[in-house]
Amino acid sequence: MFVLGSTLFLRSNDERRLEGARRRRLMQAGSSIAAAMASTKSERLVVRITLEDRALLERVAAADELELSTWVRRVALQAAKRWETEARRVDLGKDG
Repeated sequence: MFVLGSTLFLRSNDERRLEGARRRRLMQAGSSIAAAMASTKSERLVVRITLEDRALLERVAAADELELSTWVRRVALQAAKRWETEARRVDLGKDG
């Protein structure tokens, strides 16, 4: 993870290299899970935030004992799922 200006990149080259090395080790061990992981592509998401916001997110992620990118991904997915659930509830309420 790195910052260019005030842009937060959630996955750094080092993180991708480490992930690739981990996949190779698993594949060499003959793990069927590794084959599934190797075929899974992950997209990179760029989030623009202020340095103050980044510092806040880093503190909160550290308090949860998570890497910043993991924490941001987890919170964003939880928020998206809550939003979908609420949107469905509202849509169901309109029918009645």
